[in-house]
Amino acid sequence: MNKKMINFTVGPVQMSKKIRDIGQREIPYFRTEEFSKIMKENEKMICSLAEADDKSKALFLTGSGTSGMEATILNCFSKEDKVLIINGGSFGQRFVDICKVLDIPFYEIKLNYGEILTEQELEKYSDKGISGLLVNVHETSTGIFYDMKMISKFCKKIIYFLL
Repeated sequence: MNKKMINFTVGPVQMSKKIRDIGQREIPYFRTEEFSKIMKENEKMICSLAEADDKSKALFLTGSGTSGMEATILNCFSKEDKVLIINGGSFGQRFVDICKVLDIPFYEIKLNYGEILTEQELEKYSDKGISGLLVNVHETSTGIFYDMKMISKFCKKIIYFLL
């Protein structure tokens, strides 16, 4: 009997032949008309998915995850802000490094491997005039998945932005 395996894990997941065939194609260089056409099609699909009106635009960052982190910080904070960074691994550290380079003042909750973020730790920063909190919810470098209900509750009470 020929049974089809079903994979229930998060990535890699089974894909249809159509998707695998697309994945085998050469990726067009991002400064070509072909790439621009693909991105315009993607924009229409994203806007449709979001039920946005015809005048809406979607922006795509054609860069690494770090470029997305940097763009977020650059567009949400300035040197007049203070941010709180949850640093429990390499992605939290990347937020720290980006804020240093951009001269964005920050406080850092540095968690050692296996250490859990607590409400008590967050509360220490409740009177620091913080504008936003930066956290990589699933710190895959250490396997930590932060308690977003706890973090959201803190941010709703104290901080404007949760990123």
